[in-house]
Amino acid sequence: MPGNPPPSRCLALFDCNQRICIPHNPVGEYVGHHALMIFTPLFILLLLLSGCLGKSQGEVRVVPPSKTETFQRPYDQLAACAKAYIETDSWTFGQPTVRSTHETARPLIRVNASYLGSTLFEVTFEPIPAVMTLVEYRHGYDGYDTQDHTWAIIERCAQPLALTSPTAP
Repeated sequence: MPGNPPPSRCLALFDCNQRICIPHNPVGEYVGHHALMIFTPLFILLLLLSGCLGKSQGEVRVVPPSKTETFQRPYDQLAACAKAYIETDSWTFGQPTVRSTHETARPLIRVNASYLGSTLFEVTFEPIPAVMTLVEYRHGYDGYDTQDHTWAIIERCAQPLALTSPTAP
């Protein structure tokens, strides 16, 4: 009917028995839904790139290792060489931030790499008897496929001739 107002949506207020009504606008609903469909994936991508959806170092540390091997090299030399190569090698996504920490409770070196706020991986170097080193690789955000590249660096450093890091003369 020409004299009737357009349909509206009402929100009942329970504490005072009043209603708040908003006029119905099907065009506005379509535009709002369309904008939501466009901006939701962009927002998720932004969160992912900012590291909000990636794993933290603590989360990566509790993940079982995806690769484990022993090498016949002192753990501190192997860890220093691997860290230096990880820092200077070229990566397809850009240069990660690389940090290493020495555990105080036991002889163990952790090398962590992160990119855009997400931990990419952690590699631990632990000495075992007879000048051997147990190396464990744990991956965090696996969108960059870093395991094979990192493991090749570790194997390169474990070679008998790889006694120095790439920056040493």
